[in-house]
Order: sequence, then structure tokens, then C-alpha cells
Amino acid sequence: MGKRANGEGTIYQRKDGRWVAALTLGAGKRKYFYRRSQAEAVLALQQAQHARMLGTLTSTRNETVEIFLLNWLKYEVQPQVRERTYQTYRQIVMRDLLPALGRIALQKLTSWHIQEFYQQKRQQQVAPSTIYKIHRILHHALNDAVKLGHVLRNVGQFVSLPPINKREREQTIHALTFEQARELLAAAQNNPLEALYVLALTTGMREGELLALKWSDLDLTYGKLQVQRTLIRVSGGKAVVSEPKSPTARRCIHLP
Repeated sequence: MGKRANGEGTIYQRKDGRWVAALTLGAGKRKYFYRRSQAEAVLALQQAQHARMLGTLTSTRNETVEIFLLNWLKYEVQPQVRERTYQTYRQIVMRDLLPALGRIALQKLTSWHIQEFYQQKRQQQVAPSTIYKIHRILHHALNDAVKLGHVLRNVGQFVSLPPINKREREQTIHALTFEQARELLAAAQNNPLEALYVLALTTGMREGELLALKWSDLDLTYGKLQVQRTLIRVSGGKAVVSEPKSPTARRCIHLP
């Protein structure tokens, strides 16, 4: 048989029963993925071929957490989420994950590395809810690392997280009382933004939805308003108009 072209792969079963997917990378190098079944091996090979096409598949064992996370943000996160969500992911990666874990080789990352990182955050008086946010993003990234064939398992799933105290769990938004609402309306009289304050108070619309309104969204004849977009802040404080957060956020509101 002739040499396989770069990007081609093979699947075979070992004597111990495990299935192996092998991907040709060029320069005499191959990458191997070990799975429990033939179907899992086929899927691993397909995902690795896709990752190689995107340029996110490493040909060595020296890929660091930093290299993977930056590629993950660019190729897996940014194309699939809203800009504001992407900026949140990027901020946590750059501010929290890279300084603590970035230099570690991805395939050598262990649950102990992550556990120690979270312990340091606790010693710095970082709120448990913030540590949960960091962990959710790291766990998501490591799940994709498994899916793309960079690692065999998600070591983040073996980490213990700090308990969220009752006060943090019970944080809620409290509506204004009737008297507080009257005081707000009285204070807003003759203010250039009086109509905005009244609309916010009487409809419960989100701030971004209010600021993204256009005259074409209003039907004053029938007293209706269409929520069709929202204003969000992205990196550098720039404001951009975006799609609503979810399909149900697009809605018709009857004006009082």
C-alpha cells in the first residue's frame, strides 16, 4: 500500500479490546485516539479531522493550556455565541485561567492543578459564585478538548467546588413598592428621559431592550410595542445592537 496522505486516518482494534483511531499529520507523525468502541473511534477520527482542518489540532504533546484556550475562543466559542457572551468568556480566560494554568501542557493538566487554582481564588476572597463561573467556562473548554481529540478525558469533572452560601443563593431582584414607584415618577417629571423611566417602570423591559428601541417598534394607535433587539456593551465599552437573548425575548408588549 502507498503512504497515506496527510489528514487520512485508520481505525483498528487492539488486543486489549480498545479501539484506536490514528490520524496522519505529516512529517512522519501520527496522532492516536483510544476509545472503548469502534463507533467512538470513528467519531474521534472525524472530530480530529475537523479540528485539523480548522488548525486547532496539535501534532505534538507540547500544546499548552494557553494555546488551546486561545484557539478554542477563536474557533469554537466566538462563531457560536452572542458577542457579549464571547466577551465574558474571553475576559475570564485572559484574566483568570491563563495566568494560573496557561503554561501547563494541556495533556499534563490534572484535577490537582485546577483544585489548587480554585483554592488560591478562595484565599484571595473571591466569591464562590465567581469560582463557579470560572469553572463552568473551563469545564466547557475541556469538554471540547475531549471532543476534538486533544485530551482523553475532562479532568475538570473531578474537582470539588466551594459551597455557595445562603446569602449568595438568595440574591434576588426586589420590585419597587407603590410609594417608591410614585416617588420615581415624580422625580422623573420634566426630565429629558422621563418617557424612558416611565416605560421601564410600567413594562419591566430590560435596560438593553429599552435603549435599542426605535420609533418603528411603537404602535401608538393600538398601544403596542415590539421588542426586536437589544443594546449590549462589548470590549472597550463600545455599544452595539444585537439580537435578543432568546427567541422568547422577542415579544409584543401592551402599553398602559
